[in-house]
Amino acid sequence: AAGGLFGLFNGYLIAYGKLPPFIATLGSMSIAKGLQLIYTKAAVVGSLNQNFKNISQGSVGPIPNLIIYVIIAAFIVWVVLKHTRQGTHFYAIGGNAQAARVSGINVERDLMMVYTYAGILYGIAGTLLASRLGLANSLTANGMELDAIAAVTVGGVSQSGGVGSVSGMMVGVFTMGLINYGMSFLGVDSYYQQLVKGFIIIVAVYFDMKKYARRS
Repeated sequence: AAGGLFGLFNGYLIAYGKLPPFIATLGSMSIAKGLQLIYTKAAVVGSLNQNFKNISQGSVGPIPNLIIYVIIAAFIVWVVLKHTRQGTHFYAIGGNAQAARVSGINVERDLMMVYTYAGILYGIAGTLLASRLGLANSLTANGMELDAIAAVTVGGVSQSGGVGSVSGMMVGVFTMGLINYGMSFLGVDSYYQQLVKGFIIIVAVYFDMKKYARRS
């Protein structure tokens, strides 16, 4: 619910306030962090109920619950994007908001919806992370936005908008997961891991922009 409210707030800032998406979401992220620091007084929230931990730590037979959640989330997003009118509108707005408005799409309403959907998913992801770790504090998931940007960019989601697929995104997520695991397994220092992720984002966006320029 909290994630959905922040998503709605982001959508309003972007759709009606006309703020650049990066600035709006960066600002709301800072607000969210500040609120949770005030609420928790920067203390670790631990000793979580075992039933809550089992949400992420449990399994169905040999299949971990987290894998099941990923499959369900990916399927829902795929259906929305590929098999609903609203999903078509999302792609159109991402490609060219002005052209989408001229074609009769309610751009502001759909922007509000897509950011609300995203906020709900972020809230679920945060809940699952707290459940998996069994605790949460002010540093939990700090910097993971960089992992998310790198994963979707590697998976072919265009930073120019209007291009991307769930299958490509999943490939990007698994690729970044393997890179993170591989570097940790090899004992690469976390500082160098940040360098690698930064270079991956720059290279992926560079080739994406080159491809977009050729199409234009």
